Amino acid sequence: MPAYYERFVCKCGRCRSVCCGGWGITMSRAEYYRLLGLSCPPELRRKLDCAVQIRRNATPEAYAEMAPGFDGKCRLLDEEGYCSLQRTCGEEVLSTVCRLYPRSIKPWNGGMERCCSASCENTVELLMQEPRPLRFVTQERPFSGELPTSCPEAHSALRLRCMALMRDEGLPLPARIAAIGRILGADGQLPADGMPFLRTAYRLISVFSDISPNIAEYGADACRALGIDLPDGTSTSETATSETSTSETFTSETAARFDALEQALYRALPDCGRYYENLLANHLFYEQFPFTDVRTDAAPCDAFPGLCAAYILMRFLTVCHPGEPACDAFSDAAAAAFRFIEHSEFYRNAQIVMRGAGN
Repeated sequence: MPAYYERFVCKCGRCRSVCCGGWGITMSRAEYYRLLGLSCPPELRRKLDCAVQIRRNATPEAYAEMAPGFDGKCRLLDEEGYCSLQRTCGEEVLSTVCRLYPRSIKPWNGGMERCCSASCENTVELLMQEPRPLRFVTQERPFSGELPTSCPEAHSALRLRCMALMRDEGLPLPARIAAIGRILGADGQLPADGMPFLRTAYRLISVFSDISPNIAEYGADACRALGIDLPDGTSTSETATSETSTSETFTSETAARFDALEQALYRALPDCGRYYENLLANHLFYEQFPFTDVRTDAAPCDAFPGLCAAYILMRFLTVCHPGEPACDAFSDAAAAAFRFIEHSEFYRNAQIVMRGAGN
């Protein structure tokens, strides 16, 4: 597990962006019916009846989901930012996701791995405090239940190589990602700079804004900061038009604005490079990269476009979301990116969106 893991404590009402906003929190069929029959005060029952709904394509493992209110927040949050269900009935009645988040416990190689998702602003803040490279520790702990079988030795070795490259301080971050692509035998390259980077970022924002409220909100803010058209074609300047193509949208002036914003970010946060490295190292461990897809036909090389897309989204949104204090603005934008990256079929979708990216 990452060394910061046991220092994690939920910020609760002090959280600027509630963890349950902007992504679909699911629960099993057993958990849904347990909540349906829960004995609780009438006011809480009314909230529960509106807050939980059966999914359209329900499965026993993902049978129901939390239905946010008009403001995008969980209907069970009280005025102080706390979960009214937990406050009234205790932590034990919560669904597994709500009880553990942002913690994740996954099987690997005959044991269990623990990590926190960077979709939580407090996880991002802990990663910003960690030294470089991100440290990992092993602990012996009792486990009630049957431990998973060991993964193939080749899987473990490949995963360790990817993690080692991501934590290699001798290479710039884009070069580390490119090296990971080479050992995976992946096609395509990472558009890491200039117009290819900006066009790919805009392409990702345009597609994923329809899926993720977080990407829609922060992507729109990024476009405004750069003075370019929003993904829906809305103009951000008097001279821009909805017919403007992506290639015409990104001019040398746009690139200069991005460079200026990035320079301002590094002046405000001189250790920003370390933050990016730790965020991506945490992400690779959390996703068990490159074995991020449970499909039997998925190859390790299929994960590379998702890693490139994750880097581009994270960097683009954090650079183009200036604010005071800068550390809060950075963690808010990073967490918004990872709320989509780590809680959706991001890697599968990124394979499609990244085809021809940067051209």
